[in-house]
Amino acid sequence: MPSTDVEEAGTTPSAESAERAEDTDRGEVQTVAEGEDGESPDASPPGRPGGPDLRRSVVRLKRAIVRIVSVRLVNWDTVEVSLLRGIRPRRYRLDDERADRILHAAILRIDVPDAATLDRLAGSCVLRGSVREVRLRVATMPTWLRGGLRPTRVPRDLEVFSWQARGNAVEVRLRWRRRRNVARALADVSATVLRPRRWEQTGGPVPVLDRASWLRGASTWPHGVLDASLELANGPFSAPPDVDPPAAGPADWPLGTALANPHGRRLLGPARAYTLDASQRGRLVLRSSDGQPVLTFSERGSVEQTLVAHRWDKYAVADVGPALPEGRFAAHVLTALAACGVVLVSGSAGVRAELAARGLVTVADQALVDGLVGYQLSVAASRNTAVRADQSLRHTVLGRGNLPVPTVSVLVASKRAADVMTCLRDLAAQTYPSFEVLVGTHGYRLDEATLAELRELLPVPLRVLELPADDTLGEILGTLARHADGEFVAKVDDDDRYGPEHLTDLILATRTSGADLVAKSARFVHLADTGQTIDRTWAATEAFEVTPAGGTMLISRGALQAAGGWSTSPRHVDADLLTRIRSVGGITYRTHGLGYVYLRRSSGHTWQADSTELLEHGEVLYGGLPEEILTIGDQLASTEGPRP
Repeated sequence: MPSTDVEEAGTTPSAESAERAEDTDRGEVQTVAEGEDGESPDASPPGRPGGPDLRRSVVRLKRAIVRIVSVRLVNWDTVEVSLLRGIRPRRYRLDDERADRILHAAILRIDVPDAATLDRLAGSCVLRGSVREVRLRVATMPTWLRGGLRPTRVPRDLEVFSWQARGNAVEVRLRWRRRRNVARALADVSATVLRPRRWEQTGGPVPVLDRASWLRGASTWPHGVLDASLELANGPFSAPPDVDPPAAGPADWPLGTALANPHGRRLLGPARAYTLDASQRGRLVLRSSDGQPVLTFSERGSVEQTLVAHRWDKYAVADVGPALPEGRFAAHVLTALAACGVVLVSGSAGVRAELAARGLVTVADQALVDGLVGYQLSVAASRNTAVRADQSLRHTVLGRGNLPVPTVSVLVASKRAADVMTCLRDLAAQTYPSFEVLVGTHGYRLDEATLAELRELLPVPLRVLELPADDTLGEILGTLARHADGEFVAKVDDDDRYGPEHLTDLILATRTSGADLVAKSARFVHLADTGQTIDRTWAATEAFEVTPAGGTMLISRGALQAAGGWSTSPRHVDADLLTRIRSVGGITYRTHGLGYVYLRRSSGHTWQADSTELLEHGEVLYGGLPEEILTIGDQLASTEGPRP
């Protein structure tokens, strides 16, 4: 069972002398230089029986009793704290308002099943006090979760930092010269195993998060700071957002979207059919069509660990039956499955209505989850759940709150006057609430009437820069980026097509993957000369460190600058940026290909490939340009439930 051992030093008879005592790697009990009243432990107190050996034994026993505290996960939402083996432990549910544990420890040992469990332990602020050292072991840490981690900058009082992978597990050790606030210590160690972090922003609120904000469902962790002692009045930090209603419901238990996400999903053909079995008490079993168990969720374990510890198809449909399983745990499991892209099916209209009220995508017939409609259903499932269940996203304007989201600067390098209007129409339909558009024309000039039409078309700020015709693509993108105001920069090609959720999907992929650069796949290619659309299914898998579509790249301003910006090459500018990102230790992630269509003509492209070659590599061929690739059709809109 996952556990945490806390070796307390601050509660010894002489805290100062205990601070000076050397802590061993295994936490063995140390003798102290002074006794309970400050005298030498060798001195036998007047009027008391026994000699130096007995006195020393008593001191050692006291140290043993107060130094070692065990904290372990006993349920998916509960930790257990005991002072010593054999002494009756106390259990604390993370959302219980009475749960509050103060520690003044030398070493805090944390052994958790997965990083999401650690993230909730930190965000709940159920542990308070101070520590000198944290030793963390995460039992399940697949390789795709390890790359690109960015621990907090090393403070001056940090003495030890180590990070080691042992099989599928990861072990981390942090030790400070002085005692460190438990909340800050947990925030520091969380950054060593989780990529998602505070929003990158040039201005806006950074909430102070504490136990009270967690209990009322207002915590925005990791966007914020975990320290209730910080001053809010006219200071650098703000209060947590207001929550309406103030109490979180069963479906609102925060989800670790760094683990519960569509990574590895392959949208192809009909969805895998599963059945959710709730017949066993305390367990939910996802079974295959032949009844074999695929995933077993237990109340005594972590839901997110179950998701990442096994191989299974995330493009799937799960039959929940005529009645929903009851309870907070069951609601959390359903939310986690949906966040991965699972569509829920039930023959009961009442069950579907209840699921839709939670923002989960549901259908009456699993046969609907097939082909392009099925792909859109799965993407809608993961998209809706991310903005409703992620602890930060659900408080933003994408979800149900008013926390601002980062501004995106969309860069359009255009040498095709005939295409720019279609491109900007696609951008005008974007659902993402905070972005601007910068167009760099080279080789032509837009007249005032066209500029006025474009500004009227777009509901967001538009800037058009007329650039020299002999500038390379990289130079144009660099110029546009220097004029941009957004925290993120998105590259858009003027001759490609974009669906209304395009920017939203990229921001969500950034949040859940924690990658430095995210993009979509160039899965769908429309041949303008023949009027056909190719589905290159080999590009269907959502994965790290694979080639994405250059016309869909999203990167933070900080990551772009750290990598050296855009190259000045006239060709392979996109590949150059990917190489630069990886050269500084950054990682890239390719999300699904829906909402983007790569248009090919017989000429005018930096990447040279004829239609015959493209057709040979396309597994599926559509006549025309199917609506379902770019937009949510009427049939899908009626099945996916309310939008967040």
